[in-house]
Amino acid sequence: MIRTAIIVTILAAGVAAAVAQPQRRAEREHLRQGPRLVEELDLTEQQESQWKDLRFALEKKQTATRAKVDVARIELKELMSADKLDRAAIEKKTKEISDLQYQMKLAHIDHMFAVLNILTPEQQEEWKEHMARPRSGMRDRLRHMMRGPRWGGGPWPGAEGPSRFGDLGPDPVPDED
Repeated sequence: MIRTAIIVTILAAGVAAAVAQPQRRAEREHLRQGPRLVEELDLTEQQESQWKDLRFALEKKQTATRAKVDVARIELKELMSADKLDRAAIEKKTKEISDLQYQMKLAHIDHMFAVLNILTPEQQEEWKEHMARPRSGMRDRLRHMMRGPRWGGGPWPGAEGPSRFGDLGPDPVPDED
């Protein structure tokens, strides 16, 4: 029984961490793009001020909700590590976590519409195009860099020559044609 509880606790913690990481990474990437996007959209001073206010409000709201999610996850771990597992309590806590995550997604949507309301129609089109572009976060840049020309990738953006690291030696795994 104890072994089962330990396994269930480990699995629940792993799933919770796996779900949280991409969401937080996406939020950070979105917030980092703000200054670049402000330049691309050529915002007026008033628009830029409103944009900043909206971003700060979103960050505050998301941080508060994320804290609630973190506490609920700890409470779920407690429930999962109990000597006698209470299925109803575990399901209720899992639903609470899901509801909080849903609130965070809705807050992001609310933010998106609030931003649209401060933009001109031309800026809205530019913003929509920006949002549709694929994201290139640090993980993608590192993956691209490490592959290099020998592994199917190109040079690091802005690097001189075929690879920023020079000749990396023979391919560790030859291509299978």
